[in-house]
Amino acid sequence: MLEIKRVRQDEDGKIHYFYHCLIEKINTKGKEPKVFLGDQALSKEIRKGNIYVGISLNRIISIMILEHADSRSFHVKNFEMSSQNVSTLYAMGVDPDYSGHGVANQMISFAIEQSRINGSDILRLDVLKDNAKDLDVYQNLGFQPIGSAKIIKDEQILDCDISTVTLPIQTNQIISKCSRIIKISNKMERKKQTGHVCRWMAFGITIVTIIVGCTIVIGLFEWRDRSRMENRNSETLLWRKSIYDLNMRVAKLSPLGETMEKH
Repeated sequence: MLEIKRVRQDEDGKIHYFYHCLIEKINTKGKEPKVFLGDQALSKEIRKGNIYVGISLNRIISIMILEHADSRSFHVKNFEMSSQNVSTLYAMGVDPDYSGHGVANQMISFAIEQSRINGSDILRLDVLKDNAKDLDVYQNLGFQPIGSAKIIKDEQILDCDISTVTLPIQTNQIISKCSRIIKISNKMERKKQTGHVCRWMAFGITIVTIIVGCTIVIGLFEWRDRSRMENRNSETLLWRKSIYDLNMRVAKLSPLGETMEKH
């Protein structure tokens, strides 16, 4: 099961290391376009307490920034929302090794629930327009596109377009959907962990079988060698007995020979 927790300030170094490794993996394996945070921006969000990570088997496998406001440095010009009470989710990344295991769904579901607890009316997401895969995922979860624009970062317009999608979160329908997503994701995670356990059990059984087999083979070889040694010992004893008997006969015949010579 995925454990999602807020990052502490004393975990800054660990989070930077994971984020750099994540960027390297995504650039190597990922096909979808991404925009990454710089080191200063990442440290700033850690200090603000806005970064959450997903942990599986004591390993960080996902990360996201959840800000219960809409005043971040990444912002979009010329768009309006029906409420000013907005939470913003961005810079979410999942280790490509865990792609397809429902990790992103669990992170989003957590963000929905946290935003609802904090009293937000809307959860906002920005998606690169060329990233059709992520856009479809968010829309399937109920997010609705409200417009697109250029990304502004540090008062400079970046050469990429984004689509802004929002989700009303203060409804029972969304909460129910969020619960269903978590249940499905947890089921997938348990299935994956069960698969790991089965593989390790199979590996252990194989090792035990090999050890037992080797022990039996060694025992058979030792039994064969012992049998050969016993047979050789028996043959040696027979030869010794035959020689002894022959010597005894020779000893008995010697006096007879001497008597015949005298006559």
